[in-house]
Amino acid sequence: MANKINNQQDQDGVTEKGRGAGGKKKKRWWLRILVSIFLLIILFIALIPTLASLTSVRHAIVSAINEQTDYRIEVQEFSVSWRDSCHLAGLKVWDGEGREIVALEKASLGNGLIGMIMDPMAFGEITLDGVSAVVYLPEESTKKTQGAGEPGKGERAPGARVKQPTSGIDHASGEGSGEDLPAIIGTCVVRNGQVRIVRPDGKALVVSEIDGQVEVNTLDKVKGHLNFNLNDQG
Repeated sequence: MANKINNQQDQDGVTEKGRGAGGKKKKRWWLRILVSIFLLIILFIALIPTLASLTSVRHAIVSAINEQTDYRIEVQEFSVSWRDSCHLAGLKVWDGEGREIVALEKASLGNGLIGMIMDPMAFGEITLDGVSAVVYLPEESTKKTQGAGEPGKGERAPGARVKQPTSGIDHASGEGSGEDLPAIIGTCVVRNGQVRIVRPDGKALVVSEIDGQVEVNTLDKVKGHLNFNLNDQG
């Protein structure tokens, strides 16, 4: 009888140990799943720049942008990185009338994705090579909007008060209202740029061979130099 009781106790002890071991195995199994999911997320995040630089992904991104706007965009190549420079080449933009308004041979951004996420206003250095833009001026209306006896545009009616223009300067303190301006910080380098301003009659003013550098330390502190040629094709 005593032997039976001892055997039963031994069996109960073995069963409890088996249950405890099974519980530990289940906990380890769940822990392994969580660690695997975490590692997969880290791997996916690390591969985002590589995936975004693929041709198929680039076409999908550009197509999504074109569907949301009246403009049409084309990009031949771009590459992004978390820490290194981001590059873009062969950018073209057409307006709603099918006119090419922007063309860019290549561009580079000194900051990587991490820098843009941490501080998007501090863009580092942007280099634009072979950039050209076309600005189409709208046609001016020739209809007269003033009736007989009414003061024309730019004229002041007798007794009317003249509103003094504001210059963005706090006249009470003598300081500028720089706190209202975005804290944009960075450098923009332009090489072989061109801007073409087209009037409604088809005549154009061309600013070509633009080369220079502009440093921005908030929008109220901008300095740099630009060299260009001005040609009136009218």
